[in-house]
Amino acid sequence: MYFPVSYHPAPKYILFFAFLSLLHCAFSVAQHRSYLRLINQEYTYLSADIYVQLFVSLAVGLYSATAFSGDFQKIRSDCEDEPETWDTFGNCPSFYTFEHRGKPMSASFVGFTQPEE
Repeated sequence: MYFPVSYHPAPKYILFFAFLSLLHCAFSVAQHRSYLRLINQEYTYLSADIYVQLFVSLAVGLYSATAFSGDFQKIRSDCEDEPETWDTFGNCPSFYTFEHRGKPMSASFVGFTQPEE
């Protein structure tokens, strides 16, 4: 049976096992540090298998989290298929500000004055 990527259950399970593997890495690091304390050795570096497990589970977790979230889409989905004209090319209506709180502080602001009689 075909599932779209966002509905397929495999990335959920892979993400779960990657998280468990990262927890196992943390436990292994703590166990390694306590072992070094017991034998009175200085902590210099971790063993290579912990580094390999850490980076592999991190990469698998990132991939499965991306696959779990679904397909990527454009941010503005309402204008995907509409061609952009020259009139609207430089138009940014979301940035228009007409009445803002700094307007009276502007040097070019005339303000509302009463007509002189």
